[in-house]
Amino acid sequence: MLTIDPGRELVQNFIKNSEFNVSDLAKTFGITKQEAGDFINGKRDGEKASNFILGVIHYYKL
Repeated sequence: MLTIDPGRELVQNFIKNSEFNVSDLAKTFGITKQEAGDFINGKRDGEKASNFILGVIHYYKL
């Protein structure tokens, strides 16, 4: 079964090591800060979470 966990980890490290935060990513992708945080921390899963994580990876070329 495929999982988005490696992508989540990549995004978490990106936030830790850059000037960006969850609010910045949420604004960029047009979602709420709570929703972005849930996607990044793994509290919410599914297609929308996967699309967000993959979108961040692609947009910031991680």
